[in-house]
Amino acid sequence: MTSRTSNTSSTKRFPVNPVKVPRGGSPDPPRNPALKRGGSGDPPRKTYLKPLSPWAGGVAAFPSRVRGGGRAFTLIELITVMAIMATLMAMIVGVAPQIQDAWRARITRTRLLAVVSALQAYAGDYNGKYPGPAAWATTGSPIRDVTTTTGFKEWDVLFQAVKPSSAWEYYEEAILYAALISATRRGPYYKAAGGQTVVRKDGIQEFNLLADGWERPILYEYSTTTGLLVRSLGKDGATGGDDIDYFVFQN
Repeated sequence: MTSRTSNTSSTKRFPVNPVKVPRGGSPDPPRNPALKRGGSGDPPRKTYLKPLSPWAGGVAAFPSRVRGGGRAFTLIELITVMAIMATLMAMIVGVAPQIQDAWRARITRTRLLAVVSALQAYAGDYNGKYPGPAAWATTGSPIRDVTTTTGFKEWDVLFQAVKPSSAWEYYEEAILYAALISATRRGPYYKAAGGQTVVRKDGIQEFNLLADGWERPILYEYSTTTGLLVRSLGKDGATGGDDIDYFVFQN
């Protein structure tokens, strides 16, 4: 009688629940047979959002802050910013008038020097004599009376109908303007342009006069003791103080 001997070393052991592998395929993962694909029992799928480029989305790339999101400004920060802005505005308002006055003074000096150069050119064409009213043109004075000269008169440039008296406030300034602007003479010696003239009224007519940086007429004065000069009354508009003077010549 033949006895059967078991060889444990050569015995192949298999798992208790083997996975059936279909022919030509890979094994499917274990699945709960009670759940169907597409049903409510499927685990939720993870969705991944593509990050927005900061240059592609514009405003959408940087969402506005919400109450539960980024940090907003506090009341103290807003008050601090407003206080800084108020301080800067006060500084600007305090400095702006000084800058404006300095700019007007510079314009005035430029225009006065231009008038002096025009008067020098005028005198070069008329035997060294400068334009002026009859009261200035005494014997031997360096002033040439432009109101009574034979021929074309500078008065006619400015006053076509009514001639103002010598007591008129801008009498000498009108003579200066008419003498330098008159194209019928050998001029014009001074081209008033770019806001360099103002309009003053004598009750009947309007007269264009040379103006300084404060839009006031440039004064034209002559004295036998001091000489001939052009003057601006400066910021305050009164004689003395901040006047700007340039002598055409001094005696």
